[in-house]
Amino acid sequence: MKYVTVANMNVAVVEYNNERVLTTEQVSEGFECEPTNIKKNFNSNKERFEEGKHYFKLGGEELQNLRVTNSDLQISPMTRTLYLWTKRGVARHCKMLGTDRAWDMFDCLEENYFNPKQQQKQLTTADMFLQNALLMKEHETKLAKLTKETESIKDTQRKQQSELDTLNGVCTNGTKRQKLNTLIRNFVNRNGLQYAEGWKKFLQAFNTAYHTNLNLQITNYMKANNLRKKPSKPEFLEKTNQLDDALRVAEKM
Repeated sequence: MKYVTVANMNVAVVEYNNERVLTTEQVSEGFECEPTNIKKNFNSNKERFEEGKHYFKLGGEELQNLRVTNSDLQISPMTRTLYLWTKRGVARHCKMLGTDRAWDMFDCLEENYFNPKQQQKQLTTADMFLQNALLMKEHETKLAKLTKETESIKDTQRKQQSELDTLNGVCTNGTKRQKLNTLIRNFVNRNGLQYAEGWKKFLQAFNTAYHTNLNLQITNYMKANNLRKKPSKPEFLEKTNQLDDALRVAEKM
């Protein structure tokens, strides 16, 4: 069985009716949700899914053939019906879940799985194990380096936090980007959160308020402008004239 690498995940290639598809378990693993979430969303919105366009429903001999030819999928012998999701079907599930992980993963799946580049290498099982070993070694090296830097970073953060604790309310002087940062820091202080958690909460609130996906916006912005360095969220919001919207959300947190 062949595999392709998608966002540091080795995804088994499943093909049906001359197109690439994914099982419910593969979709839920990529989107970091439970398979039951995928099933519930489908059952609650069946009118939005068209068989042959968004999914294929397998049973009987077809399911048995797939079970044999794709043994790595480990399809349970108790399974009597199996759904295979097309790119359009996976896109529907992405929209229904609406999480940052789902949007980011679908973007990667679309580029590297459903529309693979011709030169992209498909991995055999042996290639997959080798790549996993190399990735583990690389991660261990990075972890060792990060561990050495952690204490000095924490000291710096404690000093900065101490200075922020002296602030009374929001700083009304300075740029809008500075005001946004101050609002997030005050939210973090009030709720006893880490700084990164504060930004995550803001991101969720912003996406919900304006029915958008800020991380996906930034990714598309970098592609459109051929940027290598990812802009900070305040910087991106300023460049795209969304700072006022962001301040309104942050003020209500």
